Amino acid sequence: MADSSTPRPLRKATRSIVVKAPLSAAYKQWVDLESFPDFLEPVSSVAVTSETYSHWVLSVGRITREFDAEILEQIPDDHLSWRTIGGDLAFTGRADFAAVDDDSTRVTLSVSWEPHTAAERAAATVGIDARVIASALRSYAKHLVSTGGPKGRSHVTIKSVDRDDPPPANAERV
Repeated sequence: MADSSTPRPLRKATRSIVVKAPLSAAYKQWVDLESFPDFLEPVSSVAVTSETYSHWVLSVGRITREFDAEILEQIPDDHLSWRTIGGDLAFTGRADFAAVDDDSTRVTLSVSWEPHTAAERAAATVGIDARVIASALRSYAKHLVSTGGPKGRSHVTIKSVDRDDPPPANAERV
């Protein structure tokens, strides 16, 4: 049995999808955090608690996980990165957005996470994490196309940032 103080290796998974939506609509849908329960089945609720923090509740079967998330870096129509703080899950993520043409956007989702339980380690070993990310992107794309864009419920403020400015010193890269 491994020593519980031994650091576990991080799992990393990245997947992309092209959505039939303009860049700005695709980005705004992603930052409408409170809409995630509408299209991601395991997400029971998201409560935006401040401009950069939110509280998430996930339910899979009889298992419920809660955590807070912090937005680390946000460049409108380009990318958003975040990390969990406390709670039952430890992961970082980044969503990148790139226009394919005027009406299509490539969305790339990258997640790094630390499996804690034996079941999570087994799932990571066989690549279930990458399949979950791919499924989440498909659900997001279907929701975006079927609704025509975000409902504007999120309290997250999208700040304009000069793309020539360097990222904040505390921005985490994933």
